[in-house]
Amino acid sequence: MLTTPELFKRVVSRMIWYEPLGLSKQQAANIKAKFLAGKLSDGKQQEILLKLGYEIESPTLWKQK
Repeated sequence: MLTTPELFKRVVSRMIWYEPLGLSKQQAANIKAKFLAGKLSDGKQQEILLKLGYEIESPTLWKQK
């Protein structure tokens, strides 16, 4: 099982990963650059992964400190 950032990193390292999303090469490059700079939210990463056909296997669990 992978975390969202681990899977997203694998996905964006592939050639033309963005094609099924209908994104241009420039849009994909901007998304990848934001991700690599640590500026792409987990929510946006999840949204993209879901659109690419991935599904969340185990939801995030929260507890109060």
